[in-house]
Amino acid sequence: MCRGFAALAVAAGHYIIDGAYTVDGQLPQAHTLSVLWNFSFIYAVDFFLVLSGFILAHSYFYRLDIGFKDFVLRRFFRMYPLHLLMMCVAIGVLLLFGLNLRTSDIVLHTLFIHNMGLGPESPALNVPAWTISIEFWVNVGVLAALLALRRHRQFALAGLLALAVLCFALIAWQSGHLAVTGNFAFILNAGLMRCFAAFVLGLIAYELYQKYKGWEAPPVLLGLSLLSFVAIVLFLPGKSPWGFATPWIFAGVVFVLACSEPKLKALGQRLAWFGDVSFSVYLVHHPFVAVFRETGVEKSPVSTVAFVLLVYGVAAITYRYFERPTYRWLLQETKSVRIPRVRLVH
Repeated sequence: MCRGFAALAVAAGHYIIDGAYTVDGQLPQAHTLSVLWNFSFIYAVDFFLVLSGFILAHSYFYRLDIGFKDFVLRRFFRMYPLHLLMMCVAIGVLLLFGLNLRTSDIVLHTLFIHNMGLGPESPALNVPAWTISIEFWVNVGVLAALLALRRHRQFALAGLLALAVLCFALIAWQSGHLAVTGNFAFILNAGLMRCFAAFVLGLIAYELYQKYKGWEAPPVLLGLSLLSFVAIVLFLPGKSPWGFATPWIFAGVVFVLACSEPKLKALGQRLAWFGDVSFSVYLVHHPFVAVFRETGVEKSPVSTVAFVLLVYGVAAITYRYFERPTYRWLLQETKSVRIPRVRLVH
């Protein structure tokens, strides 16, 4: 449910602010739609990563009973095919409208190492995909660390948490806000550190859930958690120093939601599809942003609704006929792991 809302916020936010802000990143007051967002939706990325850490801890990391190779294949098969498809679509859109296309971007995206400090700081292909390669390599690196220290799990988690705090501190020292993705200090990448830190907080949230999962969150706390999540994603300015608190708040929100699962089960089942297609929505929407911009569609509430409906229609198709069947087919073809019964997670 929250995952679906976050994906919707990212898609609508990218459309609304596209071409609406000045060189210094300020939103002109004349643009009534963009003023509402003020880059708030960028925190949805941190929520995705916290949630990813929580879910992967539940599915793999807490048990540590899956082979390293099998885990890497699962994550690669889960993330790379749709990334590759939308990279090709993005290239087609750039060529169609004569926009800037860098060979280095194509190489880095194809190798799945874009936005990790090895190339241009602002990938010009499918922009939201800047998190995808980072998340994959963070997943692999964290599992490797936990497997190497499996007999000292608490020590490993404490080390990861300390490193996450250090990452936040470095970003704060360098930029003063969390809305960063580029390089500093040679190849040290702020986006990589941001994603790693948020992912680790998801692991910590799951560790707390395992310890207190018999506890049932009071309705008031559940309501406040959902309200804080929505308020951050919709209204907290993207370049505010308060943004550093958002991954920690999201970790608390995920913990409370997990402890409230019995209360939310019926609602979650009704809205399951909204979350299922969120990965497709996240990767599919940005080429359409460029199409709407280059064809001169005027920003308005009507065009925003039309954009969102188009994105969700295409995302539903890619999820049903490409994302899900490709993932299952690759698992079957490699015969490395059984097809999981759980829902696909980003």
